[in-house]
Amino acid sequence: MPEDHETGNQMRRRKGQEMRAGLRPYPTYPAKKVGPNFDENGKYIYPEGSGFNYMETINPDSEWGGKVS
Repeated sequence: MPEDHETGNQMRRRKGQEMRAGLRPYPTYPAKKVGPNFDENGKYIYPEGSGFNYMETINPDSEWGGKVS
């Protein structure tokens, strides 16, 4: 191994220290989604009636019973 070799953990630690010291910019991730299925904040709009009630899906006649523990 060369003397100046750094492991992945050392590299992540060095980059994190550089970001906290202001020497390296923090990464930005484009999280806001656009389109007809998203609101103005980029959050997904679920269609009406798309969800389900977990308590309605429990089968009381199963061998394990209808209880959720």
